[in-house]
Amino acid sequence: MADQWRDDEPIDEVIARVRVDRGKSQQALAEDIARVSGDPRVTREYVSRWENRKRIPTPYWREHLGQVLGIPGDVLDRAAAVARMRRAAGQRPVVTSMAPVMADTYTDDSSRTLEETLDLWDELMRRRNFLGGAGSIAATTLLPGGLPAAAAALPSISDRAELFETCARLTVSYRQMDNLLGPSAVYEQVIDHHRRLSALLQQARTETDSRRLGRLVTDSGDLLAWLHVDLDRRDQAAVLYRQAAEAAREVSDVSRQAYLVGRMSSTLYNSGQRDQLPLAMSLAQAAEHIAGTAATPRVRSWLAMTCAQTHASKGDERACHADLERAVKLMDEAEGEPREDYIAFWRPPYLHRSIGRTLLRLGESKASAVGDAYRAIDQALGMWPQAAVRDSASGLIAAASARLAQVEIAET
Repeated sequence: MADQWRDDEPIDEVIARVRVDRGKSQQALAEDIARVSGDPRVTREYVSRWENRKRIPTPYWREHLGQVLGIPGDVLDRAAAVARMRRAAGQRPVVTSMAPVMADTYTDDSSRTLEETLDLWDELMRRRNFLGGAGSIAATTLLPGGLPAAAAALPSISDRAELFETCARLTVSYRQMDNLLGPSAVYEQVIDHHRRLSALLQQARTETDSRRLGRLVTDSGDLLAWLHVDLDRRDQAAVLYRQAAEAAREVSDVSRQAYLVGRMSSTLYNSGQRDQLPLAMSLAQAAEHIAGTAATPRVRSWLAMTCAQTHASKGDERACHADLERAVKLMDEAEGEPREDYIAFWRPPYLHRSIGRTLLRLGESKASAVGDAYRAIDQALGMWPQAAVRDSASGLIAAASARLAQVEIAET
């Protein structure tokens, strides 16, 4: 049996050959992978892109491919490596009449960087205790008890625009409720909301519906991941951010891709595990590379702050201050631009509070940074309206930490 696996066979050829040997169509294979992965977004286009060398399956998808097609994991890993070498050598994909060509909108550098970043993230999930068992947990979180019957089919075309707009407004409302009341107040509702949107996406048959629903699923998945962070369930949040990033890739949303990879970095940075900091820095830098100049200035400002945090943790004062300067400059550029709901929080008060927190971290190795940290936090406190209770409380805690670092006990 081992003879059927050639050392020089790339993964696209392995998948296509074994799929045909098993008597499966691309659609049937996609349905099998959707079932075992618990991810209803998997469609025939996924399989088509793998077989046409437009994508190399990440370890996450290779695990499910091996399960469905009966291919050993080491065979798929080796075949993926062969495909990467061929890609690096500039060999073009061979397209036959038996493998329909899909419009390839994912061949730019940012998308390849995202694919490599997701590869890195999958390896973390597989090898590190930080995310032990998180994949199965996240799958059951996304789709507990199966898909609801109420979301089994899309309405008529005339009603879809209203449905999509209502779903978008609902995500906005849940995000606002979380800000006012905390994550526990909306957690169950957001899970159900995300499940229903995922079910609708599975039923989409047109490119327009798929793209609109893909954006809605990305948004609800991002919110669900944040709720897990807020509830200190970082292992599940990490998997959910990874899934949301892949959904953003499917709809070619560069700003959202970069933002979600940045969220992955923040999840590691805030985990309290110092051995995760190198990977947090790698992800922060990857997020900036994905963003390039195509992402919005507001997103790029937030990403610069994410990089500043990781540099502060290393005690790299010069790099940290350079990142902070970029964050401020990009925030100025964002003045007056329309704010997407997911990044609407990133306003001057948050910027200055984050500058203060970052300088506090830098102050662990550079004591001179602590005074600047307090001034930035104090400036942020002066900007927040009284109604922003949770944000004001967080700012006061940061201010207390700065005073404590200055050994000003009464002020603390």
